[in-house]
Amino acid sequence: MTRKKQKRSGLSLTNNKAFFGSFMALITFVLIINATFAWSSYAKWLHNKMQSPNEKDIRVAVQGNLSGNVLTNTSGLSPQVRVKNIGEAPAFIRVSLEEVLLTLAVDTTDQTGNGHLAEYADLGGKTEVKLETPSTWQINARYTPDKLVYYETKKLATYEYKQTETNRPMELGYLDYTWGMVDPLTPPVSGYWLYEEINGRGYYFYSQSVQPGNQTTVLVDQVHLKNRAPNGLKGSLYRLDIHADGGQVNEGVYDDWGITKLVGNRIYDCYEAVLGGEGT
Repeated sequence: MTRKKQKRSGLSLTNNKAFFGSFMALITFVLIINATFAWSSYAKWLHNKMQSPNEKDIRVAVQGNLSGNVLTNTSGLSPQVRVKNIGEAPAFIRVSLEEVLLTLAVDTTDQTGNGHLAEYADLGGKTEVKLETPSTWQINARYTPDKLVYYETKKLATYEYKQTETNRPMELGYLDYTWGMVDPLTPPVSGYWLYEEINGRGYYFYSQSVQPGNQTTVLVDQVHLKNRAPNGLKGSLYRLDIHADGGQVNEGVYDDWGITKLVGNRIYDCYEAVLGGEGT
């Protein structure tokens, strides 16, 4: 079968620099860990400009339950994360995750083990951590949910998520995820996700190309706090950054994304089936 190769789209930014490959969508879920867990989120995606009227635009955006939610030890959060093709051309989609945890100082003056957070009346001359401004997340700063009481930040843990959880900080190990259809033993007819590590980073690749206006199936279904989380995590700020890339539906995606072009590589075999007309 002769394959029709889509013309690679480009991106023109401030200095008219050309960018190859995919366009990224970033969404951040922010979670306050406490007796109950407040959840807020924001979404951001990069809009590319076409370099030619004949070139088609590839853009993707993360979708899900992004409004405020409450997480308890039993109910968890239900983000229902999907990725939508908001561009003008079919796209392959891949996703990577990064966890960020900022713990708060515990008041140990009473030596009773209650684990109450240390409280302050003001910033005390320290930097203010703002929940939805990741650049402000740092240690030895202060965070306030209501301007009435302030808490001091203690430790910052980050992790580019891998299924093997290699070198995952211990604090993040108390959080767990319920996934959608990931690495199924018997692939379904509908779309699903395949996990692969490339150049030391974990990615989830969607099994089908996604047409403009359509979206993937769920990747992250729920976020849970495991039982018996220590007092040291009480009140911690947790953020899950979800990076979604859209790639061209032709063989150029292999080089763009570093996919090994060998039969037997799951991502290569899956995409070859799509390009050969066996999948969409």
